Amino acid sequence: MNNGDRNHYLLLGAGFSRTWGGWLASEVFEYIIGIDEVRSDIDILNVLWSKQRPTVGGGFEAALDHFQRQFRNDKNSAHLNQMRILQNACVEALQVMDEAMLAQAPMNSFNLRSSQNTGLDAFLKKFDVIFSLNQDTVLERGYLPNWHTNHVNGRVRSCLPGVPSSPPVGMLGIDKNRMAIQKQSMPKISAKEQPVLKLHGSWNWIHEGNDPLLVLGGNKSTAISESPLLSSYHQFFHDKLCQSNSRLMVIGYGFGDDHINSVLSIAIRNGLKLFIVDPVGHELIKHIKMDSVDQVPLLERALIGASRRSLATTFNSDEVERKKLLRFFD
Repeated sequence: MNNGDRNHYLLLGAGFSRTWGGWLASEVFEYIIGIDEVRSDIDILNVLWSKQRPTVGGGFEAALDHFQRQFRNDKNSAHLNQMRILQNACVEALQVMDEAMLAQAPMNSFNLRSSQNTGLDAFLKKFDVIFSLNQDTVLERGYLPNWHTNHVNGRVRSCLPGVPSSPPVGMLGIDKNRMAIQKQSMPKISAKEQPVLKLHGSWNWIHEGNDPLLVLGGNKSTAISESPLLSSYHQFFHDKLCQSNSRLMVIGYGFGDDHINSVLSIAIRNGLKLFIVDPVGHELIKHIKMDSVDQVPLLERALIGASRRSLATTFNSDEVERKKLLRFFD
């Protein structure tokens, strides 16, 4: 705990990885529809296009949910094959995106400016915990290895709890080997470590049967409950946000996941304060669904600030906006 006994947390969505060229959901869809295995199954292609239309919505994850539901309902081998084709396509898209980001701009550092004390690196180190919904390896290769001797609030490093450190994901490249995740809950975290929790897993994590440990599609709560590690991550997320005097900065998340929004709804009622970094700024709170007649007043009181500008400019040359984000810790 720091800064006047407040708890400061960070939640990252796809908009964060966008800083380094990461795809948003619509761009993942545009990659997936070009994969041969997807194009060879007209049903998969039709559902993908259907879920992309504004009148239906949901994008590629809703399409995957469609085939997941079909298989759960009838255990038909054909539906299992379709589900796996689309799931593998999603994993391929994430991997290709990751490798392309590295090739385009090797991320030895998150500084984005000449001074290591005022860059994005230094900013991220201020948070007590970083939660991420992203399944790329941006943080592993650009942020986690980069603490050096710059200690913050008594912490000397970041860690991925429950994820093996070997084989490492280094600063200069992505290790091609998958990370084998054991069937266990999150281990105890040292006071000298800043935990980074990937709430939806990662494209390069595998568990039993060499299946990828990442949460995609619909019914995410069920998928999370089947993994001891992700279940403990989610409980940790709930417990931390619901503590008194907690603040959460949300970067690049559009509030589209019900299981995440449910935790936020409970936490806001318990006094959680929000700061949003998104191109639409404070208007994004309209997308947060709460089961309460007091929804609008609660959200308005919870919001303590917002930033509409990109991280790339804020932490490169925009001192005005950087100071606005730093006020989150005051």
